[in-house]
Amino acid sequence: MHSIADWAPFVALNGAIHKLIDAIDRLTIQSPWLLQKEAVKYVRLSNNTFVALVDKGVIKKHSLDEYGIVKTLYNVKELDEWLLKQK
Repeated sequence: MHSIADWAPFVALNGAIHKLIDAIDRLTIQSPWLLQKEAVKYVRLSNNTFVALVDKGVIKKHSLDEYGIVKTLYNVKELDEWLLKQK
């Protein structure tokens, strides 16, 4: 029978793998614009937290409604600037 301590290396490895996947995802983004789902993943927040910050004006959204396109985008550079302020 295994103890919890036996699983510690696997838990650490799992965390490291997820961090690596997130880093690769960030590097493979080609456009400076993200959809909400992508932006939520990019800043590593829950969707509800992200929406609350957008609603409060903390995170800026860019709507294309004025052009007849029902889509909201988020700028990677602005998200990066916001993330840096959080450290």
